[in-house]
This record gives sequence, structure tokens and C-alpha cells, in this order.
Amino acid sequence: MLRKAGSINNLIYRVTNDVDTLTASQHLRRLRDAGLLEQQGKGSATCYTLASGLVDNDLSRELTEPEKSNLGSHFLDNGLSRELTKPESSNLGSDSLDNNQHQEHKQLVINLPLEEQKDHSQTDERQNYLVQMPEQLRTKIQKLGRRSNHDQVKTAIIELCSWKSLSSSAIATILDRNQDYLQTQYLTPLLRLGKLKQEKPSNSPQQAYRATQANAD
Repeated sequence: MLRKAGSINNLIYRVTNDVDTLTASQHLRRLRDAGLLEQQGKGSATCYTLASGLVDNDLSRELTEPEKSNLGSHFLDNGLSRELTKPESSNLGSDSLDNNQHQEHKQLVINLPLEEQKDHSQTDERQNYLVQMPEQLRTKIQKLGRRSNHDQVKTAIIELCSWKSLSSSAIATILDRNQDYLQTQYLTPLLRLGKLKQEKPSNSPQQAYRATQANAD
């Protein structure tokens, strides 16, 4: 797979091996730290290539054998499971927050329809917000279902905007709601009630919302 694509990122690894974003990030970092992969780029542009020292040896041939389609199981079958399953190093906490790296290089995922790529990206963006927010807030958001009543959703929005400034797109992603519906039914009414405030001029494309001081407290 690496021979054909040239590189791998979080999205490709996750789709190939059916694992979540954090697990994919952990596996890729461990393989990098073991000297099997080399990291290219940073942040959302992060991807990994096969270590240059492995290109001509037997391990490289095993990793890139054409008839083996599952990269994750292929690694495990070649004695690398100890790298993927050993305890994480102490700096994992800070590294794990950088799990939006899959959003670049999507053109490498040639087997996924465009709509599926979009769905995966939105799921990972939501996961990225969830791992950053306080545990109490994260638990409340995760329990908020599609059938939650109007007041529960309003309270969740206020608490999210008390945590940090968020765009309407980010709030919609976190709450798994349609952005336009969220704007008309929740954000605009909460602005009129003085529960939220806009961080930028009204016509700004980078508009973000923040809970007013009284509600933030």
C-alpha cells in the first residue's frame, strides 16, 4: 500500500484497519518512534512514509507486498504488534490532541466515495473537539441524543460557548445537527436573548459565538 500511495495518514490507516482516530494516531506514532515510518509535515498536513532505511530490506518487501491489502494486520503479522500494543509514552496526552491530521491528503483514499470521506472528516472533527473539552462537558454532549428537547440543546450550546468561542459550523458538528437549522432555531434566538454574543462583526465569515459573562459564570 505504501509503495502505491507513497504515504499514509490517519484517515487512510483508520479506514484500512477499522479503528478510531485516536487508535490510528497512536499506532502511527509508535511505528514512527520504532523507526519504521518517517513523519512528513505537521498538524493537519501530517502523513507518514516508509523509513528510508527499510526500503530495500525484507521488512519493506513484507510491508508492500501487493497481494496483502490490510496494512494494519500486515504490520501485526510481521512482529510489530509489540510496538502497537505496548503502553503509551508519557507525552501521549499532548500528542493525542493532534488527531485532525487526516483532513489533508484525502486524495490518497481512492476507494472511498466523496460523501463517505466527508462523513469521516466530520466524525473526526467532532472527536477532536470532544477529547479537548472538560470531562463533565464531554459526557453531557455525548449523552445528548437526536431527540433531546429544545431546552437541553440550548443549555448544551451555552455550555459549549462558555468553554470556548465556536463557529456555528463547529457547534453543529459537535452536536451532530444541521448548521442552518441550528442557526435559525438556536443561535439567533440565543443572541436575541443575550445568552450568546458574537465575537466578530455580524457579516464576518469567521464568526464565532461566546456565552455572555453572566451565562459563562
